[in-house]
Amino acid sequence: MVSTQDCRHPADRNTPLPSLSFISVRAALTLALSTLLVGLAVIPQAANAAAATKTTTPTIKWNKSVSLENPKKAGSFDAVSCTMATTNAKTGKTSTTLTDKQFCVAADSSGNIWWTTTPWKNHTAWKRVTIDKIKHASLTGISCATTTFCVAVDNHGYVITSTKPGGGAKYWSKPVLADTTVAAGGGPAGFAGISCPTVKLCVAVDNASQVVTSTNPTGAASAWTVTAIPDTPALTSVACPTTTLCVLGGSTRYESITPTAGATAWTARGAIVGGVLESLVCPTITLCVGVGYGDTTTGLASVTATPSGPTSGWVNTTIVTSVPAGNSQLLDSVACPAASFCVAVDGADDAYDTVSPVTGGWASIKPARKLATSAWSAISCDVKNCLVADSRGFLTSGTLKNIPVASATPTTTTTTTTTTTTPTTTAGTTNTN
Repeated sequence: MVSTQDCRHPADRNTPLPSLSFISVRAALTLALSTLLVGLAVIPQAANAAAATKTTTPTIKWNKSVSLENPKKAGSFDAVSCTMATTNAKTGKTSTTLTDKQFCVAADSSGNIWWTTTPWKNHTAWKRVTIDKIKHASLTGISCATTTFCVAVDNHGYVITSTKPGGGAKYWSKPVLADTTVAAGGGPAGFAGISCPTVKLCVAVDNASQVVTSTNPTGAASAWTVTAIPDTPALTSVACPTTTLCVLGGSTRYESITPTAGATAWTARGAIVGGVLESLVCPTITLCVGVGYGDTTTGLASVTATPSGPTSGWVNTTIVTSVPAGNSQLLDSVACPAASFCVAVDGADDAYDTVSPVTGGWASIKPARKLATSAWSAISCDVKNCLVADSRGFLTSGTLKNIPVASATPTTTTTTTTTTTTPTTTAGTTNTN
């Protein structure tokens, strides 16, 4: 027989001890309660884990295209720029959030711009304004630093500006002849692209290997300075993420941290051997992406995480290797709504995207506009939408998801197109001439 010893104080020993069965029940209840509490603690952890595993990869879904120009009457789009409101009218403070008002503008080959604040809607959402009545003028580039400041350039060397681009023709300036350069074969050299990171700086490139800059873009012709780039490269695009960094694209890359300081301020950053960059975009000062094509590959990308660094920082990758069918796979334009997501388009409105632009990883072809027969196209993106404009007069918007606002492309993101010779892009500008 097992004896037990009552270790209580002598004064308490007359009180009966709890039965063993009661002790067992209490222990069971205590265990059950502990288990429940642990389970409740695990539930939010599991929910958080599930939320963490939910995909946050940036994606784009292309919407139905709208036809605004008649290609049978030489109607086509040459440039496009999308930005978002950055200034609060009441407080004057600047910001870029997903709730900001959008503004997209497309420029055509007849001196017109088409603008909207809802690019994903049908043709009734777009308004046309004639801003360039110079004979035979074609708008070849446009850059909107904000929703209240846009600058357009044409194939005759003229600049047209507006501080209320959606307000009608009277809110656009008369064309200012900023570049009088004559092309080698006669006639005006004309502009290929433009980038305006702020209202205080615009940098354009022409078709005569020159950079045209202004710190007062709304001023007279004397406010613009024309600078010849050494070695006369073929320039097709310009991208300025800030006022202290601009990058030029074409047959050779150039970079400057003082873009208005003359020819010596521009440093060559290597030639695109056997190829040309048709478009260039720099969403931040730590990322520039160019696309184009060459003799040995139909679609290529040239990327750097150090735009103001050495030539060795640029890496060339192949996006498309197959033989092009028509204008498909001949890359014309690129835009990066975030440093972690870029979209390139070819002449046939096909799109290619990547979530790792520095290392490559471009996804296979996805038509932005199915069965397109265009010859060139241009793209521009803000953090909500991308817009593709093409030579057949179509505009196609794409809805973006999971774009990180913190790394989103600055509002200077604009894309312009060139015409039939050399397309260009900027950090906000993509040209497809």
